[in-house]
Amino acid sequence: PSRVSPSPTAVTSSSSSTPSRVSPSPTAVTSQNVAFDLMRMCALTGMNCRVAGPTGPGYGIPAEILAEVEELHRKAGTTFTICKTVEEAVTGTDAIYCDSFMSYGIPQEELDARLAILMPFQVKEEHLEMANPGCLFMNCLPAKRVTSRRRRHR
Repeated sequence: PSRVSPSPTAVTSSSSSTPSRVSPSPTAVTSQNVAFDLMRMCALTGMNCRVAGPTGPGYGIPAEILAEVEELHRKAGTTFTICKTVEEAVTGTDAIYCDSFMSYGIPQEELDARLAILMPFQVKEEHLEMANPGCLFMNCLPAKRVTSRRRRHR
């Protein structure tokens, strides 16, 4: 049986590029709509939200989206936290959602550079142990598998 707390916490770790707290995972600003919608959804459904991902040019939450999401969470009485690490984001959470590290429209030649920036935010099996028992793990599909390059970045 899975356990759901009265105010569940969703965490998103991005393999892409934007920080925020819960559900949505950070991604490149131009391709962050899933993460942004998840941040909103958490507030609208009464969930706390933690997000983790890289910061810097092309990897942040636009100010207008951040202000909107913070206001939604304030009105809902839920929390929204931007985490610096995957460990901070996943600890004690009920759901983890990972965004894609190679969103549609991102040139293939950017793959190696993106992997170098995003691999520290990859959710691994050890991170699942930090979450609550019965934690749900979801990822953005379609999944893009990078086998030979991924090994170099582990």
